[in-house]
Amino acid sequence: MKRQHLTETEEKQLAQAISEEAKALGLRDQKMPQETKRRIRARALKKILDLRSAPAEEDKTYSWNPGRRR
Repeated sequence: MKRQHLTETEEKQLAQAISEEAKALGLRDQKMPQETKRRIRARALKKILDLRSAPAEEDKTYSWNPGRRR
């Protein structure tokens, strides 16, 4: 997988996902296996990149119509 440049928020999301998985596996003071860490990172990056590529929601409340006459 190509290395991604992440923002601070995305880095925090990734770190949180890794720490939650480590807690779930019961790995407190032990090192996490490299393969497990790689899979968690791939899953978290997929979510982050999906959020990046998602289209922004448009604001439907603003309705300025310049061509409309009163």
